[in-house]
Amino acid sequence: MLSKALLMVKKHKPNISPDFAIDEEMLMGKVRECYRPGEILGNIREELNGLETYKNFRRVRGFAAVIERNSTFKEKWAVDPRELRLFLFSHGYVTNGKERNEMLQKAAEHFDADMETVKKDFWADKEENYILVKPLYLETSELLKRYNLSLLQTLLFDALGLRIIVGGNYQRIFGMIKYLGLMYEAENAVDGQTIIRVTGPASLFKKTKKYGTSLARLVPHVIRAGQWRMQAKVETTVAGEKRIYDFEMDDSNGDVLPEYVEEESFDSEVEREFAAHFRSVSQDWNLLREPSVLTSGPFVMIPDFCFERRGRKLYMEIVGFWTPEYLKKKISKVNNIDEKIFLAVDKNLECTGSEFKGKNVDVIFYDKKIPIMEVVKRLHKIEEGQDKDELRKLEKNGLNELEEKGRKKDVVLLQEIADKKNIGVNAVRGYLEKHRMDWVLVGNKIVKPHVIEEIKHKIDEIDDRKVSNVEEVLRSYNLGLEALEKMGYHVIWSSLNPDDAEVRHN
Repeated sequence: MLSKALLMVKKHKPNISPDFAIDEEMLMGKVRECYRPGEILGNIREELNGLETYKNFRRVRGFAAVIERNSTFKEKWAVDPRELRLFLFSHGYVTNGKERNEMLQKAAEHFDADMETVKKDFWADKEENYILVKPLYLETSELLKRYNLSLLQTLLFDALGLRIIVGGNYQRIFGMIKYLGLMYEAENAVDGQTIIRVTGPASLFKKTKKYGTSLARLVPHVIRAGQWRMQAKVETTVAGEKRIYDFEMDDSNGDVLPEYVEEESFDSEVEREFAAHFRSVSQDWNLLREPSVLTSGPFVMIPDFCFERRGRKLYMEIVGFWTPEYLKKKISKVNNIDEKIFLAVDKNLECTGSEFKGKNVDVIFYDKKIPIMEVVKRLHKIEEGQDKDELRKLEKNGLNELEEKGRKKDVVLLQEIADKKNIGVNAVRGYLEKHRMDWVLVGNKIVKPHVIEEIKHKIDEIDDRKVSNVEEVLRSYNLGLEALEKMGYHVIWSSLNPDDAEVRHN
């Protein structure tokens, strides 16, 4: 954040936006060159004055503010300035240079220092005398982005309200809103994102700097969400009169702001172990951490995980660490959620599962580790239902794509068709098995019958039908050994060595 005096904006009524620093690496480079290790801050600022013009002084001072905020300065003295001033002032005032020098000499003798040290350390604790010990080591382009973020935060000091639409980072955003004491409302958007309306400082009965600063501190967490949009009504003064302007920005313009790579974090070792275990055994489901916000009456809830498979979702909440008040609140929230959710509850909690009466709530108990098979069983039921729904959809619409593929390819991956129809491979396979179309189903591929005959002819012509020789033929058609059964062959293994295996007719 910057002081409001350094705010730079663009106004095109009714819109307002920060005047971001873009392609200004040269000026930022000149500013950062002033910050040399060992230099006194007062001297640095004096050097910065030489860079300022009537056009760029806000920019130079804004750049300097970002660098200073992220650099390390240190007070340095031989004699404590506060004790030194106390000693000198306690001896009364002086009226001429001779008396002054005599007083300084007394101080030097008292603190066992020389006259020059006493003179130097007299105001050594003033900010302008701080010494730069560790400058900010960042790329100039990154410094510009940090400046732009500060500019955006400063603009929102005068927001009447902030409307945020985000697609992630919910835990951090709501955690910060609560921590900062901001007033808000939340609702789910149609596209699965969440709309959060935060009351701005300019809409309060008494606009406070503290509330404006809190709102600005929320911004870095919003831009970590990946998908985000911010809309605000900003109060500003034009020709002495207050006017309201509109501000809007989304992640498509986010390249002017710092990039944050949000690492997946967990609240407990139970969560971490479960996520790692599940991902190692399930390939068909995506496991999303803190995926979205669910509304529960007037409250919101951010489930720990969401299992997602081609649009089907199942939320999961782990109920482990608790207090009686927390458990009571959790039960109340879960029972009022419209989405399907299942709870993994620590069996040591003082509840039996009957407390969770919501029609969409399913409960399993765990002891130290969440039983992965109990989770997989529930997901498998959803898979079966989804596969049946997709097959019905395919029965209704047919597979015209297959005819199109048939004109171009001899071997087609089922996944290609499934992706085009936005369904699963199981539905495509079920449809083909039922309708016996003019293709041969081989594993996760379909092959034209004349190609099967062509391959069989080539295999029969091989004198030495070792597996390696037959595999070479199959590979040329993008097929594997699993195709042999469909062609009327099988493999005789005499050892684990493929060179000892032979392909024979059934």
